[in-house]
Amino acid sequence: MHKRAEHITSNMIRALTQFYLEHHAKEVKMQLQTVDNSLKVWFQGQVNLEESEFEKLKESLAQPNTTDIEYYYSELLDSSDSADLMILGALIDRSELAFDDGILTIDLWKHFNK
Repeated sequence: MHKRAEHITSNMIRALTQFYLEHHAKEVKMQLQTVDNSLKVWFQGQVNLEESEFEKLKESLAQPNTTDIEYYYSELLDSSDSADLMILGALIDRSELAFDDGILTIDLWKHFNK
């Protein structure tokens, strides 16, 4: 993974960690997998989250990918309010979320160009 990809990955993980902490997460688990130029980030933890907040989170992470300005968005994510996960949504290629019995699971995928 090249330096820019590492920086973007770090910002993605930081934003998700902050989101879980702000929602009083308990026992957060995180997994990071890299294969070639692709990344998968998996987070899971028990959180205090209303159904409406979960729907807003899903909407935020479903933003269209903006590959042409991803470094700019990564810098914004690094300096923005962590609640603004729409920026994160614009950086990723795909997301899957589940919220069952207070357990929030987030899977994010990102492909980096060489």
